Amino acid sequence: MRTRKDYLLGTTMAAGAAALSMAMLIPGTALAQSASNTDQEATQVDEIVVVGSRIRRDNYNAPSPTQVVTREEATLQGFASTTEALQSTAVTGGTSQITSAYGGYVTDGGPGANTIGLRGMGPSRTLVLLNGRRVSPAGSRGSVGSADLNVLPTAMIDRVEVLRDGASSVYGSDAVAGVVNIQTRKNFEGLIFEAQRNEPLEANGNGGSTRLSLTAGARGDRWRAAGSIERYERDELTLRDREFTRCQTDGRRNGRDFIDPLTGMSKCYPITGTGSNGSSINTIGTGALTSDALTASLTGATLRPDLVFAQGVSSTALANGAYFDRWRPNAGAATGLVGFEGVGGAYLNDRNKPEGLVAQNVNIRDTFDDRMLNKSLISPVEITTIYGEGGYQLNALGNAEVYGEFLLNVRESSQTGYRQLALDYAKDSPLIPANLAWSTFSGDQGLSKGKPVGVRAFIGFGNDRSHQEQRFNRNVVGIKGDFFIPEWRYDLAASYSKSRSEYTSQQFLTDRLSESLDVVSNGAGGFQCRELASNPGCVAAPALTSQTIGGVLPKDWVDYVFRPVKGITEFEEKIVSLGLDGPLFDLPAGKVMGFFGAEWRESEIDDTPALDSQIGNTYNYSTAAITR
Repeated sequence: MRTRKDYLLGTTMAAGAAALSMAMLIPGTALAQSASNTDQEATQVDEIVVVGSRIRRDNYNAPSPTQVVTREEATLQGFASTTEALQSTAVTGGTSQITSAYGGYVTDGGPGANTIGLRGMGPSRTLVLLNGRRVSPAGSRGSVGSADLNVLPTAMIDRVEVLRDGASSVYGSDAVAGVVNIQTRKNFEGLIFEAQRNEPLEANGNGGSTRLSLTAGARGDRWRAAGSIERYERDELTLRDREFTRCQTDGRRNGRDFIDPLTGMSKCYPITGTGSNGSSINTIGTGALTSDALTASLTGATLRPDLVFAQGVSSTALANGAYFDRWRPNAGAATGLVGFEGVGGAYLNDRNKPEGLVAQNVNIRDTFDDRMLNKSLISPVEITTIYGEGGYQLNALGNAEVYGEFLLNVRESSQTGYRQLALDYAKDSPLIPANLAWSTFSGDQGLSKGKPVGVRAFIGFGNDRSHQEQRFNRNVVGIKGDFFIPEWRYDLAASYSKSRSEYTSQQFLTDRLSESLDVVSNGAGGFQCRELASNPGCVAAPALTSQTIGGVLPKDWVDYVFRPVKGITEFEEKIVSLGLDGPLFDLPAGKVMGFFGAEWRESEIDDTPALDSQIGNTYNYSTAAITR
């Protein structure tokens, strides 16, 4: 692999007081080099434009803290992509970054996008450049404002320059936190095929990554051309694949953990404010029942003798009096609410102070489903990138070079999640068993067509899948050369970028759930939708049984109410920029350099969510409006 390292030393160019001070500190022996040695170095080293000021100088004379990460350094660290290298601790200083582990969160660019934010200010305040020109934002949903690192051509990258200082005066407000400038291999010649596989030693290699690339380049006296095609794949890593995620707890077996009364050990996946990812499942919600007369008179709970309570219910609750409105199946419960045991409600903290009601700990309920471990810890992705660049030297316009760049990137990513389904059965519904017909849980919450809700089923539904397909294209053309003023140069460039993302998620549709729950007898011992004549595709919801509460649901009903919804996001950006740089005047320590530039930029976004998302027909999920 041939790699030029001309960024390590360049012609000394001072700019500003800081650079002048650095120049005056150079020892006299360094200035007393022979002319022949100086000429030899000049033939091997070219000045470069170090990120931060747009003035040509070497990295050592840059007044701002600029870090350079070379291709070799990234490879030796085992990074299979530029994204991994940029998000590493060495570059970011340990600040949190939006990675493929954020699939379950709302982030700029949507799921699957990877961004970089320096100094803890986030990606919207960190500018990403490719060869000194902006990388346009890409992603899905209505919040697209940062560059997606997945689009970068890893095979063609020579080095990365990281400016950990504000550069808003030069680049704009999106460079407040700093600038990341990716430089490609400008004078590459030959043909290189690369193959890299990173595979963890545990979990059967899940979470590993593979990169294959082919890079080619050639050059002549007045022209140069290079390009690459590469494929990057990362395997999914689930919660099941790592020991520390198989049993999430609050305090990792310390006093803050809830001790499961069934096992005597810290409960896996409890429900708490600390985010241990548990979910109340295998449970029904009803009106309140109590076996204590005082509690009944104070709370209005229905008095039912001989209720069965779950193991782990507070001893204070049993002593002072409690009511229950959450239950789970228990075939051994032959009294009270037959077939169910109490797992939630409230109790009197002191029988002499009845106003002091205390809620039962929700972790007495079932909060863990084995299917939770199928959730993505790191989501899978497949990326194909095609990149090309070239230039042609003119014998005119100040020995100008006409140059161009082309980038095409296609990303497919997906995430596996886990869903709970809260299903409201209307009061007097034939789907409710007779021993629960007394209950009134709440008013209509959107599924019972204006009727009171008799029973709510908290169902562990299972896994859902989200998918994104993004196509990003970037084209750059420009001309650069010597200006008519001696030692001044110009660079005029225009770029056009467009990303199109299709994002799909699986959602419960409110209208279909409501229709499926409104049933009548079909005359054959089963049920059918009441409006079947006008809605022939409707599938009746399952009757409320222990299997239903446990998440064992009919496939035809699931296929009817749980549907994929797709939105489309398009983002376009057009940029025209002109830059002039050169010496302003001489000082004893060297030349004072200057840069003058102008840039015109136009950005447009068109995010059109699925119609069901726009009209609020996605059950227990946020609505989404068109963004333009």
